[in-house]
Amino acid sequence: MFFGKSLELLGMVGFNLFLGMTLTVTFLGGGDNAPTRLTEANVSAFVKDMTEVALGKNPASDEKAVSFDQYAITTWLMRHMDEDSKFQAHINISQPNGLSRQEKLDMNRLDYISQVLKDNKSVKSREANLHVEYVRVDAGGKGASVVFTSMEKARMPVPSENGGYEIPVTGTSYCEQKIVIEDAVIKVSASTCTSNVSLSENF
Repeated sequence: MFFGKSLELLGMVGFNLFLGMTLTVTFLGGGDNAPTRLTEANVSAFVKDMTEVALGKNPASDEKAVSFDQYAITTWLMRHMDEDSKFQAHINISQPNGLSRQEKLDMNRLDYISQVLKDNKSVKSREANLHVEYVRVDAGGKGASVVFTSMEKARMPVPSENGGYEIPVTGTSYCEQKIVIEDAVIKVSASTCTSNVSLSENF
């Protein structure tokens, strides 16, 4: 059964849970505008742009329909995630049949990137609304903590004998991240998120 699969239910994970992990290379990592220290403004921009990357979109483009392919997503994430970064997720999933389940994921950088690529294939029509709750920058400007919440929705295709159908998926997430700057590149070093995901008949 579809609902018995573990991560198959988590097509939202990449954008709903780790919205936190992405930013344009141009804005945050190179060129004349390369940052020398973290600020509330550039950390907030980093988190918001990473949302676009997790959705498979190019945050550097004014045309939001312009997408990133798998190679571009992987390249961006590899650049903006610390080599030893760790990601922990607690996911509560409510299903249309009234049952619920919980998942806990512990991932390193490569695990996370693999999950994002998988999620981009498993859901459609993804949208997200992210709100940065607060940013605290360390005295030296080399590290920061950021807390943000997000609301997401998408549609998850489900194969069936009659050709398949799509399930509406909504999610709300609360994330805390550690951000660092190394060689003028802003990166995620750690992330802990709690997500509530619902699969229902209608949005």
